[in-house]
Amino acid sequence: MPSIAFDLDGCLYPWTQYCYEYCKEIGYNTTRSIEDFFENVFDQKMNKILKKNILEDPILYYKALISNEYKDLLWKFNKAGWDIYYITIRPAPVWFTTRMWLKNSKVPQYDNVYFPEKKSTIIRQYNIDYLVEDRQHIVEDCKSFCEIFLVNSYWNRLYIEPDNCTRINSVLDLPEYFW
Repeated sequence: MPSIAFDLDGCLYPWTQYCYEYCKEIGYNTTRSIEDFFENVFDQKMNKILKKNILEDPILYYKALISNEYKDLLWKFNKAGWDIYYITIRPAPVWFTTRMWLKNSKVPQYDNVYFPEKKSTIIRQYNIDYLVEDRQHIVEDCKSFCEIFLVNSYWNRLYIEPDNCTRINSVLDLPEYFW
């Protein structure tokens, strides 16, 4: 049975957009573009305590359920007999929220959610065939263990992907590779 793992934030859920909107609401660097904010403020200059509080705020991980288009795609994989995994490096304080979000989104195999320090651990443990990811350091960590689909984003636009990595604009591009 084939298997596929999905990253959540950046692939199935627009967490950076919700985080950016929240930071604008609280008046933090409201004049910057989202790209500039994450490249030069959030990852570089933000106060560590504020950043930790934002990363661990469960509200930002449950602003909306998974879109119907993404959910339909996940069900298509499920109906075709695929094992589906959801692998995220979300922090421990939002694990319960993440589980409830997946369940309430009514996605298939929602109990196959994992929160490892390194995604390659789960990829190897379950011998997962494909990974859908948006972060280049995760691609580097997992490239020896599975085929990878890299979802395009401004944070990975300069990354030169390895041979077993295919760029896609959205998870909605996946059917052209499988059906």
